[in-house]
Amino acid sequence: VVFCRGFFEWEQGKDGQKRPYYVHAAEGEVMAIAALCDDEGHAVLITSNACESLRWLHDRMPCLLPFESYLQEWLDGRSGASSPRRGDGLAWHAVTRRVGRVSTQGPECIAKLEDEQLHQESLEVAAKKGWRERAASDPQQRRIHQFFNVSPSKRPKTEAP
Repeated sequence: VVFCRGFFEWEQGKDGQKRPYYVHAAEGEVMAIAALCDDEGHAVLITSNACESLRWLHDRMPCLLPFESYLQEWLDGRSGASSPRRGDGLAWHAVTRRVGRVSTQGPECIAKLEDEQLHQESLEVAAKKGWRERAASDPQQRRIHQFFNVSPSKRPKTEAP
């Protein structure tokens, strides 16, 4: 069993952009996800079909175990994931796209984005997409794009005039 406060799912928007959502227990309680572990501590989360309230977001979700007797049955190996919690009492909200970066850590990962912030992030993604399209067709733009998207230590050395 993996215990957590919530999990992330990504919605595929009509415009092709993906938007992350933080899914959590509406009352803030800890959730239990069915998992299989090996002797070295590696774990695989068990998923099931999404509950009715989350199907708009994704077709699968972690298999949430209720804290009642099913949790002990799962731990004792007496039960499969046959009685998962079906998403009752779940809540969700949009979060920053930065959650997709390994370097992003901390409470900002689960902070709710307001409409204005969502709009600003969408504009930034659209601007980057437009930049990439221009870079693909214009060699000068491509060189500029490549220069600024490579870490300074890996940039080609430029000669002084």
